[in-house]
Amino acid sequence: MIYLFIAIFVLCTAVIVFILLNALRIPGKLRKAEELLEDGKLNESGDIVRGILEKYKDNVKARYLRAQILMEQKQYLLAISELNGILSMPDFKTYVNEANIHYQLADMYKATNNFQKEIDEYRLIITFDPENIEAHMRIGMAMYNKNNYAKAQEHLLKAAANGAQPSQCFLPLGVALFYTGDYEKSEQYLLKALDGDAENPEIIFYLGSIYKLQKDYERSENMFTRSREDKRFYVQSLRSLGEIYFDQGRYDELIERLEPGVDMLSDSTKEGLTYRYLLAESYEIKSRIKDAIAQWEAINKLNADFRDAKSRLDAYRNIGSNQHVMALLSMSADELQEFIIEIITLFNYTIISKERVSVNEYMYKAFNSKRMGDPQTLVFFNRAVSEITERHLNDFDKRMSAEKCKKGLYITTSSFNMRAQNDAPSKQVELYDGDFVSKAIDKIKTKSFLNKK
Repeated sequence: MIYLFIAIFVLCTAVIVFILLNALRIPGKLRKAEELLEDGKLNESGDIVRGILEKYKDNVKARYLRAQILMEQKQYLLAISELNGILSMPDFKTYVNEANIHYQLADMYKATNNFQKEIDEYRLIITFDPENIEAHMRIGMAMYNKNNYAKAQEHLLKAAANGAQPSQCFLPLGVALFYTGDYEKSEQYLLKALDGDAENPEIIFYLGSIYKLQKDYERSENMFTRSREDKRFYVQSLRSLGEIYFDQGRYDELIERLEPGVDMLSDSTKEGLTYRYLLAESYEIKSRIKDAIAQWEAINKLNADFRDAKSRLDAYRNIGSNQHVMALLSMSADELQEFIIEIITLFNYTIISKERVSVNEYMYKAFNSKRMGDPQTLVFFNRAVSEITERHLNDFDKRMSAEKCKKGLYITTSSFNMRAQNDAPSKQVELYDGDFVSKAIDKIKTKSFLNKK
């Protein structure tokens, strides 16, 4: 019996010694596996790790090495599962760096397009390392790529302020600040970005956008002229140039610049519709009525609710059968003024001054040649297609006051809405619409014919 106990004791001791010797060999095996991994010998490294985990399935270092091998093999989903498994083990921090695991998870979530998980990982890193520049940078860039510019600027500002080499922050930070309305800071960071990348069209485009908002049209135009050379910013740059030209009344240049880009429009977007709208208005101003109608029709087909495109098109349809009005809409400025003067003469008015307000708006001071005692009258002619509203009438009333005229005539090729018609008597304004203009032209032509005879 004693011999049996001795035998069992010896056997147990041998087993324990064997286990201890194997356990003592594990660190050496892990070092060997790490060396093989560093040398790119993934299969050999994997064989060692697999052997360890068959006996010690909860060995943290072995599981971490297996995750590294899976990452090298681009088996990201398996690697993600392995690393998350390690994080759930109670003593993992004794063997591996927690931050490294979260960085690796973030990288793999990015590689697998799981951007929300990527952001979550970097947020975890910041909880135990609030000043981690890399984490702020990566969260900022992730937010930037999701167009969450408020969050992007929050993190990128920290990265730019504390990073040893923050230059990679400058462009995205400048753009994020632009979209959150901090144009002064946006310009600062975009200019810093431009110092390191002088021909980057994205930097140039956003600087142009800032200068445009500042009404610095010379610098803005220069920027957009440069950025349009890149196809990514071609349409946006042309649209912005068009808005500058329209504000400055440079309609011929607007048409020349924007016409070549029409075929490249993404028509359903606000940008594409705005582009066509600028062209349509400029065609209308330059009396290219058929071209204007074509653009209004295109806008109306794509989005009937975009601005006043539908009402513009309806107005053209309403006057389409009126040859006289359509002729006036197509006339040059000089020809138009001749007709306006003839129309005013029909009222027995003598013109004493005239002013061109815009290419389609003209203002005249006149007196009634048959009632010399009457005060001077202000005559306003508006070559328009859209309905004249009470706002137009209020503007005219202010002009009358400025010119010290107690009476006014408002003549247009379009029509007046009901509120404008109701407001006119109290303002001492007489309204004459497109029907009147058409009949007046008939009288003028008849008079000219009779005079010739």
